[in-house]
Amino acid sequence: SNNENMNENNFGVVFIGAIKKAIDTILMICGIVVVFMILAQIVINLFNINPYNTMIIKGIFEITIGIEALSKLELNMIYKAVIASMFLAFGGISVHVQVLSQITNTKIKYIFFFMGRMYQMIPSGFITYILCLIYKI
Repeated sequence: SNNENMNENNFGVVFIGAIKKAIDTILMICGIVVVFMILAQIVINLFNINPYNTMIIKGIFEITIGIEALSKLELNMIYKAVIASMFLAFGGISVHVQVLSQITNTKIKYIFFFMGRMYQMIPSGFITYILCLIYKI
């Protein structure tokens, strides 16, 4: 019995277990990102959508492809900064699913995270706009 406790708390066993859990988490997060990138592309291809709406759809689904699409548009830099700031504040549905996957089986309520992100979008865009005006971007 005493020998079993030593094996369970063995540094090597705990270390390898932590690495396996980290790899599982990374694979799950990468999988979620890929799924939402594909979903965004399917929605865009199904409906013949203009580049501006394409950027918004991509930004709602997955933040990185949304900001990439934003960077390719012919927009004033202030508007690009404001939209990018709002995308970053929201995070995209992909990030929300990643958070949900990590807080399952905990007492953390997702709705507070979601509402916080929604409330953060407007001040984020507003502050970015004001800073762009102040620094003449």
